[in-house]
Amino acid sequence: MTTPETPFVPARRFIRHASKIPLSCSRSGHRDDPPQELTNVSFGGLAFVSPERHDPGDVLELSFPSLRTQPRLQGEVVWSRVDPQSKTKRYIEGIRFLDEQDHFRARLVEQICYIEAYTEQEREKGRILTHEEAAEEWTQKYAAAFPS
Repeated sequence: MTTPETPFVPARRFIRHASKIPLSCSRSGHRDDPPQELTNVSFGGLAFVSPERHDPGDVLELSFPSLRTQPRLQGEVVWSRVDPQSKTKRYIEGIRFLDEQDHFRARLVEQICYIEAYTEQEREKGRILTHEEAAEEWTQKYAAAFPS
């Protein structure tokens, strides 16, 4: 319930798109952390599962090894919590993009959504692909026609 003293403030500014695309990240001045798994992405940021906890305020360089383009994004950790569904200690972490290049982020989200749709399409045909396999196949088949 909102009152004049407590106005409604939406928790999210952007729609999140579920995804399981592999993600690589590293902290500035450190070697790459162990591979991560993206859980969702939006124009404002992303969330991923990590075996290592990052502190809020840490700046990470992110890349997506299975996507056509390999630019690195920078993001700031805004939250980190223990993954309650994991049997081993893993963390779900939220990242806010630092770069204001909305065009690139929009293209990234769009490409990830296409790969997820391709994964589902192949599953309906009886083909079970890992997210990495689906990303690689989609890239080989359709990336050349994907506008950059």
